[in-house]
Amino acid sequence: MKEVKECIYELSKKLVVKEDIFKKNINIYLAPNRNEFEYLILNILKINIKMPTNKGRIAQPQRTDLILLCPSAYGTDSIYKYNFDDYKRLLIHEMVHMFHEHLSVDMENIARWFSEGIAIYLSKQNEDEDEFKTPVIDGVLDNKIPTIEDINNDIMLSYDWGWSIVKYIDETYGFDVVLNIVRNCGSDDVIGFISDDKGGFENNWRNWLLDTYKIID
Repeated sequence: MKEVKECIYELSKKLVVKEDIFKKNINIYLAPNRNEFEYLILNILKINIKMPTNKGRIAQPQRTDLILLCPSAYGTDSIYKYNFDDYKRLLIHEMVHMFHEHLSVDMENIARWFSEGIAIYLSKQNEDEDEFKTPVIDGVLDNKIPTIEDINNDIMLSYDWGWSIVKYIDETYGFDVVLNIVRNCGSDDVIGFISDDKGGFENNWRNWLLDTYKIID
């Protein structure tokens, strides 16, 4: 699949990966329906997840394997309509998770907002898909910005707001700091990993959000 090779090449450059972390082997499975999708997750990835899966779940990575719901099944087995550009961004999103899993010192303990946030940010879903950008824009305009603690402790807030913190870190501290978190942070206290002043970091992030998104119509 040409898109997969392109993703690996681009992410290897972005994440400064020189080693062959996948040993030239990535397995991608296209499930023709949701039943097969769930079967592959259980039997290939060996992940125990709640069944039946939510129709919003259309991809699941693990190590060097990636299970994708085939676009032909979107009409009946997902909440999405197939769009090539959206699908390519989804592929990048999941590949970021796969890179992160291989590079991280402790992927299991990293804050969910960071792991989801960097996947959304690097795939540019926050720029091109309303599902990801609208919660932040609306939250800023309505003056309903959650605390980082709330984001850290809530799955949906992690998806909705995590990318904004990653983007703020990139624009304020530089992408080298983001890379340092990817490789060396094994804690859910990501902010404490990069700053001794977590309160100051949060205030500056909130002000950055207001400056960046307050004037968007």
